[in-house]
Amino acid sequence: MLPTKIGTKLVLVGLFLVIMPVLLVGFLAVNQSSQGLSALAEQSLLTISKNLSTSIDSNLTYELRLVESLAFIDNIIQLVETQASGGAISINELELVTSEISQIKSIAGEHYSSILIVGIDSKTLASSDFGKLAGLDLTGRKYLKKAFAGTPNIGNVVISRASGKPVCTAAAPIRSPRTHKIIGAVVSAIYVDYVANLASEVKVQESGYSYVVDQRGLYITHPRKENILKLNITEEPGLGPVAAFLQDSKEGIAEYQLKGVTKVAAISQARGIGWQIVTAVPKSELLAPANALKHLILGIGASFLLVTGGVFFLFARSLTGPINELQEGAEIIGTGDLEHQIHSGFKGEFATLARAFNEMSAKLKTSRQQLETEIVERKQAEVLIQEINAELKRSNEELEQFAFAASHDMQEPLRKITAFGERLKQHCQETLDEKGTDYLDRMSSAASRMALLIDGLLDYARVSTKGKPFSEISLASEVAEVLNDLEYRIQAEEGEIIIGELPTISGDHLQIRQLFQNLLGNALKFHPRSEPPRIRVSSRELGTGFVEISVEDSGIGIDPQYAERIFKPFQRLHGRDEFEGTGMGLAICHRIVKRHGGSIILRGNPDHGSTFVITLPLLSGEKI
Repeated sequence: MLPTKIGTKLVLVGLFLVIMPVLLVGFLAVNQSSQGLSALAEQSLLTISKNLSTSIDSNLTYELRLVESLAFIDNIIQLVETQASGGAISINELELVTSEISQIKSIAGEHYSSILIVGIDSKTLASSDFGKLAGLDLTGRKYLKKAFAGTPNIGNVVISRASGKPVCTAAAPIRSPRTHKIIGAVVSAIYVDYVANLASEVKVQESGYSYVVDQRGLYITHPRKENILKLNITEEPGLGPVAAFLQDSKEGIAEYQLKGVTKVAAISQARGIGWQIVTAVPKSELLAPANALKHLILGIGASFLLVTGGVFFLFARSLTGPINELQEGAEIIGTGDLEHQIHSGFKGEFATLARAFNEMSAKLKTSRQQLETEIVERKQAEVLIQEINAELKRSNEELEQFAFAASHDMQEPLRKITAFGERLKQHCQETLDEKGTDYLDRMSSAASRMALLIDGLLDYARVSTKGKPFSEISLASEVAEVLNDLEYRIQAEEGEIIIGELPTISGDHLQIRQLFQNLLGNALKFHPRSEPPRIRVSSRELGTGFVEISVEDSGIGIDPQYAERIFKPFQRLHGRDEFEGTGMGLAICHRIVKRHGGSIILRGNPDHGSTFVITLPLLSGEKI
């Protein structure tokens, strides 16, 4: 029995001598692995926060550059210079600038609330909402003071009184090209919803989230929307460590307790605008991979207590190597090298962790490439806006030149032809034979037709150049006014016009009246002489925010092959001896409907009447 006891003691001593080094080596390996994975997790969290801050900073810097570019548009500078010099601003100048900034707002995207042109007296001269904010006094606004001091800037986030949504205001100075003095400013209210979308798209573990805080400590975005611009982070219990980072404008990792849960927060700075981004996650979730690995190592260590200490030591070293490599990889990515990949031949959980590490690096690289692509696309859009503005300016100048030539250079000779023709007929009537008199009559008739054609062409051009700002219009009231104007013709033709229920739209009051004047006038004109005209005006909602208005008559009808031709200028389907007119009426109708964002088409057949179908946008919230 003694050898057995000695053998047992030797075995116990041997096991003790093996267990102690194994336990010591195991403890060191577990501790180093846990620290390495914790550092990796915190570094990854900080990288996510920094990438988000870079994305937000780049987006808002781009928006500010876009606002600055508006300050170099000639029409805007001319409008502000006129106001600064005490001159009178013409309606044409105001409408041109309003139209331009409205188009720019539409092209720039839905995250623009409004674009304002502000004079040096701090009052709004023009706005992208067609004058609704004209005359608004912005005296005392910090962002406007900075712009007047020559500094383009983005102001604090506030809740918009118009939309109830958080907006930030970008402002840039307008300088006179002659004196280089500041004569006004471009101001744009930008929705910060897309900032919240960027923050919400950042997924951190299962219950992590990101939010943005401004220079005052107020939440700009937050998972609980009731906190936005109402709660200051310095006043929220438990967030003292995070608030200390924010107050010192530092970046790093902070740990805090909130409602009994320990959380880890990564704080980064969007330095271009002074905002701070916080990405927070429960510590238990952040360190879950480290804890899981710790348990795994302890289990493996317990199993290896039955084998030699040397094997356990080699195994411990095999654990610490991959973790060190992962930590080094995290530090490399933290420096901005997103091309780095883990290429070691890991197995098991380390292989999964290495794949996750490489996937994270690839996603960060893709996000940066997408951001760079978006910046390029936005710059291209800015160039496109400038080209559109130049083309619009050129087109308007040509139309204005044509209107001037038509109203002066062309009509004056026609008036002289008509006047001298009448004088010749009066003074030489006795010496003229019947053929000479016929020549004079035909000359006067041709001059009158030419004058009508010029008037029609002027009306066609003025649809775009002399259009009024849109306002709320009752179509029923407008059609009633048109019927009142056509009362004599309706009675003379013994016509019958039935008007159905018509909605309210947003449009140009005079142009909408001209639209129905032309359509109803044509319906009274083009009908068989054997029967009186019968006309019906009706409407129906399309369910897409548009209304369809039909003007149906019992007239002579139009062949479908001419359904497009009739909407072009000077197109007549009948001779002058059959029906009078210049061929401009339907062309003007088409241009009016197009300006209002709608369409007009013809439905009908010869000898079966015609139906003109007009599609127009409904006023927001309007129902038939």
